[in-house]
Amino acid sequence: MEEMEEVLYENSVYSIRRVPGNNKGYGIVAASKIPKGTRILAEAPLIRLPREVGSKYHARVSIAAKLSKFPPEYGKGYRELCNAYPDDDKEVAIALTNALPLGPKSSDSGVFLQASRFNHSCLPNAQETWNENLDKLTVHACVDIEEGQEITINYLKKLACRKDRQQALEDNCRFRCVCSLCSVSVAERRLSDKRQEEIQKLYNEVTSTMARHLDPLGNLHKIQRMRELMSNEGIRDVRLPKAYLQASLTTISHGDLARAQIFAQRAFESRKTLEGDDSPTVVKLKQLSLHPYSHLDYRPNQKWKSNIEDAPRGLSKSDLEAWLWRQHEDREVQFADLRCTETFPCFNDLPGEHEASTEFFEATDAFNCTPKKIWVLLGDVLEVDEGEGGDLRVTIEDKNWKMVPVLIRASEFGQTFDRSKVKTGSTIVIPFPVKDENMPGIPGVVIDKPNGFKMLPKELEDLLLLSDRVKYYSSLADGKRRCHSTAMSPAQKEIMSRIASFSGSLTFVICFA
Repeated sequence: MEEMEEVLYENSVYSIRRVPGNNKGYGIVAASKIPKGTRILAEAPLIRLPREVGSKYHARVSIAAKLSKFPPEYGKGYRELCNAYPDDDKEVAIALTNALPLGPKSSDSGVFLQASRFNHSCLPNAQETWNENLDKLTVHACVDIEEGQEITINYLKKLACRKDRQQALEDNCRFRCVCSLCSVSVAERRLSDKRQEEIQKLYNEVTSTMARHLDPLGNLHKIQRMRELMSNEGIRDVRLPKAYLQASLTTISHGDLARAQIFAQRAFESRKTLEGDDSPTVVKLKQLSLHPYSHLDYRPNQKWKSNIEDAPRGLSKSDLEAWLWRQHEDREVQFADLRCTETFPCFNDLPGEHEASTEFFEATDAFNCTPKKIWVLLGDVLEVDEGEGGDLRVTIEDKNWKMVPVLIRASEFGQTFDRSKVKTGSTIVIPFPVKDENMPGIPGVVIDKPNGFKMLPKELEDLLLLSDRVKYYSSLADGKRRCHSTAMSPAQKEIMSRIASFSGSLTFVICFA
């Protein structure tokens, strides 16, 4: 076997050299101290290829044709990259091993002579990003990186417990991770697993448009909890600015420009550290931080209304954080009358996927529109089948006893999605549903996000009767409907407290003393 060279490449910032541990082979190591926010490299892909490789024969022919256009040393460098699939054709196997996505929504990936040398860590010290303005992959330091320290990125895009991370990496990358996070003690691992799973669960919840509109205070508090968990877990990658962006969107949608501007500024600054000034996302966040009122979700006439200049000055850090996150405010829970057809329409009353219904939507410009109200589809789950590729095909019955097919694209939700909750005898709750005329057979509803629905462990008829009972045993006080909780069992209170967050068109409030 040919002996590996100690160093393949070196410049003033980093070197590509052999690194110890778990047969890593080569990695990228800091040649000098790299301050947080430094752009470590910006590299165009040597070759591009589809993220989903179809015919391996055609892939091999395509790769060979592309490599032939470069000088021989480029082809040599490509063939020296790691190969995790030794039983496959070498050119294709190297592409499968080393390809990095060219953006989160792109159907293409790229193989890089240098960037493909970055090894994985579940707690990386660098962030890779596809920069559309440069047409290059950039890598920035998330933290200060000391000389001699390996520079790592995260191959996984979702948080998960150690067991699930290990499985995903073994299945997709053919190695077992021994990074600092995966190598902690059993006791520390259990704490880490709980934090990772809670962060992912909270992120799925706070990114829901419905949650932002119906429970803004609860959403803010969940985002604050996410930030605390990420700090405890040592997460310093793109998930932090994403959390601040969700906080900004939550406050924007309720007219709170003072807080929205601060959250947008934090999202902008933290993302600039990870991607640089020329990142398209950073440019957009900068504009949002300067003009939060320009966002399509801005609603000026809400109860949280404030102007940018209303932000307090001279507060201590702790007092500013308490004000920013509304820590001392009580969360208001709204009662949902499940019989209300305006908020809870049946399937036949839903708008079509490409229908610009003025009852449900309002135009934001000549080409776009946004929901003008909250609407939710409720349905009894009658049947659940595993569809092609891991999707779920669910048959539900709405309030008018109409059978409706629902396609849940569970194959795209990741390993944190709990399929067991989608079962017969429960009720599915789908916010902002539209009719999909392209479903095979009859029109139905497609759910393509994990936060695009909720499950309640009760049949729909039971929930309707319970909703009637709450309405009957409640009284108006100060213009709000308050519930006499003594008329309900603890289990009924729990169900109704969960129902409470699904409707915002009524001013009813559940209050359990």
